[in-house]
Amino acid sequence: MRRTTLVLLLAALAATGALTAPAHGSTPASDECWARVINDWAKDRKIAASYRIRCYTDAIANAPDDVRSYSTFVNDTRKARRRAIQRCTAHLGKGNPACGIHGNGRTSPDFDCWRRVIQDWIPDGQIRPTYKVRCYSDALTNAPADLLAHGSFARDVRNARARAIADCTRRNGPAAPACKP
Repeated sequence: MRRTTLVLLLAALAATGALTAPAHGSTPASDECWARVINDWAKDRKIAASYRIRCYTDAIANAPDDVRSYSTFVNDTRKARRRAIQRCTAHLGKGNPACGIHGNGRTSPDFDCWRRVIQDWIPDGQIRPTYKVRCYSDALTNAPADLLAHGSFARDVRNARARAIADCTRRNGPAAPACKP
């Protein structure tokens, strides 16, 4: 789809209220947030304002299929969500539930290591440092739903965990308890 056609389609949807009309059975307050993200992006293909973390995830889920398929909307929204999480954690601290990074109350010997895995992934979708095997497993267990809904997060953590297991077994042998996921 050409860019001109996409822009015209988005303009038509915005003009008819299709982007901001509430879905059946939902409250207008819950829809405003994701619709504002879509409308913000539709203006100039950038998300200039800041929104609650949930708004970015809901915008991806509620965007029209053609916008998700034939544009950079999904990637742009994911990047904006990562930046919002970074700003939030810088202001409120790592692990603050208001930032969308929270656990289920379980603790491990390395209490914050799973949070560090998530924080390492957020800026650019990469996990660089090597953590203990358990940290990767705990990151998958404790990650918020919107992060797990992001297709590459779980895959990236599983791949990093597999590399950590291989490194651990090479150093300590396959029977070492520290090498178990």
